[in-house]
Amino acid sequence: MSQRRSLSRSTSPFNIPRGQAKVCPVHRVHIHHRRRPLVQSTGKKREQFAACGACRMRRVRCDLKDSPLTPSGQPSSCSNCRERGLNCVDEYAQNKAVKQLRKGRRIQQVEAVYGKTNPEEITLHHAPSPPAVIPKLQRDFFDSSFFRKLHIQRPVLDPQEFRSRYIAHLDGNPDCLPVAGQLLAMTLVVWAASFGVDEFGREFQDEDFQRRPEPIDEMLREMLYLIDLHGILRRPSWDGVRLLLLFLPLTQEILSPVMHESTLSQIHALCTVAPVSGYGTQDEYLEALLRGRVFWYGHVLDGVTNGLRGGRLFFDDEDLAFFESNLPSRSNGTKMFDTYNSTRRLLEIPLQIASVCRQINTYLTGPKARRLEVVNAAAISTAWNTLDRCWRELDDLRQWSMDIVEAEEMNRFIHGWQIYIFECYNIIREKLKERVTTQQGVESGPFELLRLYGDAKSRCDRAVRNVLVIIQQNLTTDFFRYDACLVRDGCFFAAFVLANDPGSLEADVDVCLKALSEMRWHFSKSDARMHTLKMMWESRLRNESPNPPDYLGSLVSNQYSDIRRQQHPPRTLSVPPLALATALDTSVISHSAPTTAYSEDGRWPMTGESSRSISGHGTLPPHLGSPLVPHHSPRYRHVSQPLAQPGTSAVASASLVGSLNASVGPSTMPSTPSLAFARQQDSTYYLHPAASYNEYSGYDDYDSTGDHAHSSSDSNHTPTPPAALRYQLPQQQQAYFSDSVNAYSHPSVVTGESPGGTLHHSPGPDEGTSYY
Repeated sequence: MSQRRSLSRSTSPFNIPRGQAKVCPVHRVHIHHRRRPLVQSTGKKREQFAACGACRMRRVRCDLKDSPLTPSGQPSSCSNCRERGLNCVDEYAQNKAVKQLRKGRRIQQVEAVYGKTNPEEITLHHAPSPPAVIPKLQRDFFDSSFFRKLHIQRPVLDPQEFRSRYIAHLDGNPDCLPVAGQLLAMTLVVWAASFGVDEFGREFQDEDFQRRPEPIDEMLREMLYLIDLHGILRRPSWDGVRLLLLFLPLTQEILSPVMHESTLSQIHALCTVAPVSGYGTQDEYLEALLRGRVFWYGHVLDGVTNGLRGGRLFFDDEDLAFFESNLPSRSNGTKMFDTYNSTRRLLEIPLQIASVCRQINTYLTGPKARRLEVVNAAAISTAWNTLDRCWRELDDLRQWSMDIVEAEEMNRFIHGWQIYIFECYNIIREKLKERVTTQQGVESGPFELLRLYGDAKSRCDRAVRNVLVIIQQNLTTDFFRYDACLVRDGCFFAAFVLANDPGSLEADVDVCLKALSEMRWHFSKSDARMHTLKMMWESRLRNESPNPPDYLGSLVSNQYSDIRRQQHPPRTLSVPPLALATALDTSVISHSAPTTAYSEDGRWPMTGESSRSISGHGTLPPHLGSPLVPHHSPRYRHVSQPLAQPGTSAVASASLVGSLNASVGPSTMPSTPSLAFARQQDSTYYLHPAASYNEYSGYDDYDSTGDHAHSSSDSNHTPTPPAALRYQLPQQQQAYFSDSVNAYSHPSVVTGESPGGTLHHSPGPDEGTSYY
């Protein structure tokens, strides 16, 4: 039995050792374990479609996917629902549509369903920070000539005080220089880069200088980001307000005037509202000097920018008087007192000039003055007197020795502000010219304006020769390289006046062009100004006649009975147009660069009727130029005499009384942009000198032959000499107005539209601010 069991166990097909083949006991067929081969699918992949709600509930096949589409892009209805009159509702239509949309359409649908976040929140919280491109200010920078020149024209920063604090910060004392002070040091680096100077105080090479625009723009973006990040505008501090005062001129083409007014409000809060002890120093004169630099600089900045160009003023003279009433008395003999007293005296003349600019704003350029139809002649005369006195006081500074300023730097300071005074003369002239062109209908208005305009123009004609001397003296120095902010508009006005003066030569205008070309400041816009001057000079050459008629005028003097005659020498046209380094298109002219507004025929643009009649005084022509008389550019025998004696009036000139007995006809006289006055008693057209110039001995006298006697001018003293000419017209001679006068358009002067069109739109005084 046991033997049979073992045999059956061994022969059982199910007791085969692992790894051996199975043998079927019936058919003796070997069976091997093999995997079933994978079947390759040759048909399409099975697609699934969602049925409509009715078909899914009835569990029948739905052909909704094959139904025609509606105009909205959705299937109309399945066949089952159409047969039974049911509403075919596709409950998964929205999901199927999303799958079929492209990526961009999906994003649009998600935005439509869930909405978008506020763009301002993205800017505030998720805006990427600009790259750090401003290098670190180095110690050697404080010993450079650029830093010395910078704090003379922008004395908001005390050089010794800030230098000691910054060096202590570099040595590892973080308490000496907070965040605002560190940003102030970065602003100095940006200022240096705008003049082509690196963080060590060294000038860039010429090839690096040409590639400055991109790095400077990146620096400005970084500074704006850091100022906003650290809340400099929200938290007033002494370093913060000094940072803003230095940063404002660099952003005049980027930011609105809001930042300007915010900075001035911080000055008012720190200097007048806050406690007197703001710095916490032990020396009262040092603290007064630090506070005074901030307030005085802000007061001057408000006057020479907003005041002169007709903006809204923030400070007035009462604020200055109140601030200085809280300063310590000047009766101490300490070293710090001497520094404080010298700084205050150095800034006294710019404060007076700023006060004059506020007066000009009140009576001529400001919003309130522009609404008035009559110009306050007495106020304009007072402004001229003050500017003349400031010119003389600037010359007197050469005789005053100061330890804080070297003689060379003092000369730069004097010349810079004298050129700015010349700019003030021209702003007054241009505003009066604008009034003359727009107020012809006001009774007795044009003649009073003509008198003021003639006086303003004669002042510009006299002062331009002295400004030309200043420019010639400083061409060989680095004056225009580092003082472009203060003198750029004055140099342009000098070239403008010379280009319109028949007695000037191409060499005179070329001197001003060289000064503009030497300006290294990134924001000086010298190329646009030079292009404008070239167009003016070419326009003058086109308008001049090759053979101008000889006009005989009589020079009459009250002290002599003889009549001296003089002819106009013919003007040669062999002088070629001014040669510039590069030829520019009109597209490069930006809003910040002054331009001219002139017509193709050289006429002064004027709006209104073709001619206006003034009762009792004839008819003014449609193209109101300057009333024409022979104009002689004054030559100077000596210019070392003062402008006016103290206590005398600089505008005590004869008023324009008189009539034009004959109608004004076409002009047949040489076209010159000069102005004469009419007197009814003797029918005389004349340029009457100011009473304060009666004792002036520097103007050329005419001898009996009509020749000039002149000598070289003093190279150091450059006051404004007078020009007193009086012309006796023949009785049969009619009064003529010029048909060819170039009208100038400054950013602060908006004139009527020219028949030939302007080069670009000049923004009004409230639209922008120009910083010195």
